[in-house]
Amino acid sequence: MRKFQFQVIACHVPRIAFGAVLLTLLSAVGCGGGPVLLPTATVSGKVTFEGAPVTEGEVNFASSDGYAATVPLDSSGSFSIESLEVGSYTVFVTPPSPTEAPGSEPDETSEPKQYDNIPQGYRQQTTSDLVAEVKEGDGNTFTFDLKTGGGKPPEETEGGAP
Repeated sequence: MRKFQFQVIACHVPRIAFGAVLLTLLSAVGCGGGPVLLPTATVSGKVTFEGAPVTEGEVNFASSDGYAATVPLDSSGSFSIESLEVGSYTVFVTPPSPTEAPGSEPDETSEPKQYDNIPQGYRQQTTSDLVAEVKEGDGNTFTFDLKTGGGKPPEETEGGAP
């Protein structure tokens, strides 16, 4: 008789295991939903230096929540971001990254190009005083006019240094 009881229990184990797996899968699919999608907006604008377009460089948007976007400037100093989360951003402008042709040796005799039209105070998130409030819908067009010596005063930056 023990042999018969063992066989009955052995037959029910796969059904119990299957039921437990099915219950786990159904509860996992039904709970938690997907990722939370925040509203986004199209952002565009122009960067100038004392009224003249800044035609080389990148515009960087960085939020305190960790959202960020970087977009290159075009030949008229304009930029566009198709989908940026709605919120408040610190904006900073950086010179373009130096590029070299693949397989070429760096030219040590030439001086690197200076970008005087992007003052140091605007080149880092911690020193830039440029801010953009991105809102849902249209109307997220910004003009950032950089000035000589611009950015946050030294006492407002970390460590008191510009």
